[in-house]
Amino acid sequence: MINAIDILTFMGENGIRYKESELPKAMEYINKMVENNRVIIGENMIAFFSICNDFHPYLVKKTWDYLEHNPGGYIAYLEKAICPHWTREMRKAIEEIIVERHPTAVVGKWHRYAKLGDREVTTFRRNVCRV
Repeated sequence: MINAIDILTFMGENGIRYKESELPKAMEYINKMVENNRVIIGENMIAFFSICNDFHPYLVKKTWDYLEHNPGGYIAYLEKAICPHWTREMRKAIEEIIVERHPTAVVGKWHRYAKLGDREVTTFRRNVCRV
């Protein structure tokens, strides 16, 4: 079983930098996310996600603030994805795992951060009957 130290180490190896003062809050966040089965660990990738009906609270929260989620919600909000390169195959693998754990999730949302501001990305699950 992976622990917070392993996750922080992987994140550091992939360019994430921490202030010493952030480490206790980061450890608490990661431990809670692991306990709630909201972490996806793949080959060369770690993702943190929440299921909700309103993604805005997750968007505006501070990096290491933990928020409860609604396991029956319809939005899968990708809070953090740490990997050397984001690929379509990686996104599909994350989607499959989230749908397996939370079949009510039909919309995926995340934000791509860039030097010139961030961009919201929305995906919809295929083959879902929308009423």
